[in-house]
Parts: sequence; C-alpha cells; structure tokens
Amino acid sequence: MAKRKNSDDFNSIFFLIVATFVSILFWILPLTGFLLYPFRLFVTFIHEGGHALAAILTNGTVDQILVYANASGETYSRGGQTLVIASAGYLTSCAYGALLLAISRQGRFSERMLILNSVVIALIAVVLSDDTFTMMIGIGLCVGLIIAAHSRPFLSHFLLNFLAVQCCINAILDLLTLIRVSGSASVHSDALILEKLTRVPSLLWAFTWAVISGLFLLGGLLIYSRGGTVRK
Repeated sequence: MAKRKNSDDFNSIFFLIVATFVSILFWILPLTGFLLYPFRLFVTFIHEGGHALAAILTNGTVDQILVYANASGETYSRGGQTLVIASAGYLTSCAYGALLLAISRQGRFSERMLILNSVVIALIAVVLSDDTFTMMIGIGLCVGLIIAAHSRPFLSHFLLNFLAVQCCINAILDLLTLIRVSGSASVHSDALILEKLTRVPSLLWAFTWAVISGLFLLGGLLIYSRGGTVRK
C-alpha cells in the first residue's frame, strides 16, 4: 500500500511538472497556441459562470451568457449586487483553477472530476445561454472532457493536471491583461464597471483581484504539496 501511494505521489508531481512545461512551451512556440484554444474557452466559461453564480446568489437573474470565438465572453444579468457580480469573474476562474490543482494530486478522483467539469460546462452552456455558438462550444468541451474521463487512468490523471495548470495560467494571464488595460476608459472591463460604480480606480480593483487570486493559487499549491504527506 505504501509503495502504491509513493507511486501515485510520484506520478502526480511528474504530471504537474510536465503539464506546466508543456503549457509554457505551447505559449512560447509559434503555431502551437491553437492547441490550447479549448482550454482557453474552458476558462472563459468558468469566468462567465462565476458572474452568473454571483448574480443568482445576490438575488439577481441571469439573462444570457455569451462566449465568443476570440475566447472572450459576456454575462447579462439583472438585479443582484453589482460589486459582487463584477468581482466574481476573475476570482472564480482563479479559485476554480486552485481547486482543480488541489484535487488533481489525487489520481483516483480524476475520472469523477473530469465528468463533473463536463456537467459544469453543460449547465453554463445549455441552461444559461441560448446562443448557438456558445452552446456548440460548450457541448464540444463536454464531449472532450467525457472522453478524457474514460481514457486510461494515467492519461485522465495527466489531463486533469493539465486542465488545472491551464486554468491557473489563463486566470493569471487574464488578470495581467486586466492590469495592463486598466486606466483606459475605452476598454470595457469588470474593473471599469466598478470604477464607475464606486469611483475607486479600475487599476486598484485589478490589483486587489490579483492579490486575492494569488492567495487562492498559493492555497491550491500548498494543498497539492501536502497531498502525499497526509497520514491516517
């Protein structure tokens, strides 16, 4: 049993290192970015789903979620707490990535987690949207996640690690982009919405979300690092 556990721990750490290396390599090398496109869309669904969930939890209603071909998205809602709703997108994508990272250490959860992710995307794409492109992309992601879940155990474990790494990296890149464009009144963003609402500069909102997101990711890494040291 101890040997089996040590093997699982080694595989988890190895998968995380390889997933991180491949992700960075694909970002750097020309003509390979398209391979990450489905993962970019996945993060957009989580981001917009965060806005929708915040609207519902603050007594608002969701009219529509739209995901575009350039991997951007919009959530149209009515009512609810604007401050919470606007903040939820970036924070949800980072928290979701950190959660996936923490869980991906345990290979035995890989199949169930991939299927659960397909259910999450299906709910966002089918229940919260009636846009044809959004629904088609969502269904395509669901099919991919289900296929990944039913692949060989070591492959599904690696794919869960890769999905977690992609979620974290894209969440960080989105925040860096937000910080870069904050201060420009011509660029619509969640931070600009809150600047108009609170008179607090959008750049400060962006930095605040970045700090909170960093804490989420640090927590995910800490849980991941302790995954092999818990004893019963």
